Amino acid sequence: MRIAVVFDKWKLPIFQRHLEAAGVTFDSLSGTPVGTLGFCVTSDDSAAVAKIIRAANTEAATTKRGSPDAN
Repeated sequence: MRIAVVFDKWKLPIFQRHLEAAGVTFDSLSGTPVGTLGFCVTSDDSAAVAKIIRAANTEAATTKRGSPDAN
């Protein structure tokens, strides 16, 4: 199954690190809105992917790096 994941550009290193650490296969998703990036994640376990994405998003939420109020 392929799952689309879209996120703010500044979160790229966080999401990429979490997905790679979990050994999940993914590739770039085109056609995302301005200011965002996306991946197509390949997995048969959508619950596991959701857990990885939640962890990445939680980490991103705890950092100001790249966010609009970073300065």
